[in-house]
Amino acid sequence: MKKILLPALVLFSLCQAFALGPNRSNKIPHRQTKATSVSGASCPNKIQDNINLPFVDDKQVLGAWQSVDFVDKIEDFNPRFKTWKGDLYLKELVFKDGGAMGENGEDAPWLNWTSGHVLHHGDVTDSKYIIKDGYMFFEWKSGDYSCRGMAPKYYVLKNLKS
Repeated sequence: MKKILLPALVLFSLCQAFALGPNRSNKIPHRQTKATSVSGASCPNKIQDNINLPFVDDKQVLGAWQSVDFVDKIEDFNPRFKTWKGDLYLKELVFKDGGAMGENGEDAPWLNWTSGHVLHHGDVTDSKYIIKDGYMFFEWKSGDYSCRGMAPKYYVLKNLKS
């Protein structure tokens, strides 16, 4: 039994390392997460928002927005002090004419926007955004929201043209 078990463990480790790629991270990028990837066992009561909203234009949102902070609540943001000390996962959102979007320098066909909302078709979430004092406050609806029922936190973004 030991003769079979040891090679099997080595083979499993090699396969796992190969599947994870050169960065050796087992974190799945948010943009690749699909609603079907969450098994019923780990998320039996997954929250799915209504994402069937009609397109309503919002000229003030058009363009590229760069992340500057990540906060628990909108009122926690202070432009003079960064709350989030680590690297921000979401670097940039791009709002294009007609509701199309980009994320972190790439097209994001799983996302579209309508006035006040970013709709994620894979995670089935409706993340609201508001623009206040030149900053966008964007609800970040991660698994903490959809699987654990926690309140979303907020990315704070600044328009690159301002």
